[in-house]
Amino acid sequence: MKNKIKEWLMIADKDIISAQILMTHGHDVMGDAAFHCQQAIEKYFKAYLLENNWQLEKTHNLTKLYGEILNIKDLGVDAKILKQIDDVYVDTRYPDDYSEPTEEEIKRFYNFAKEIEVKIKKELGAG
Repeated sequence: MKNKIKEWLMIADKDIISAQILMTHGHDVMGDAAFHCQQAIEKYFKAYLLENNWQLEKTHNLTKLYGEILNIKDLGVDAKILKQIDDVYVDTRYPDDYSEPTEEEIKRFYNFAKEIEVKIKKELGAG
């Protein structure tokens, strides 16, 4: 695995840790925890794609990134949850009709991000 890919994984791991820490601080920062879950998944996806000779694209859209992954391999990722996390990610950046995700939602997003971490690291031989 290329050093650049290891860097992407390291930054994704930091986002997972950030999400976990924020989850312990209560409802007021659940949106920030969700943001870091999204960021972790995005970076894990990009690490996988870059390892497979993908040309880096500046996008935050998880659904689009997973579509690129599907051109390589189906990792069995739940596209419905990807869409939900994409939506929360956008909502956390723009305050117009924003409401914090529930504790239940953020736990689901966090667990999903951890599943993505395991899948991607296994695929990359970094698990």
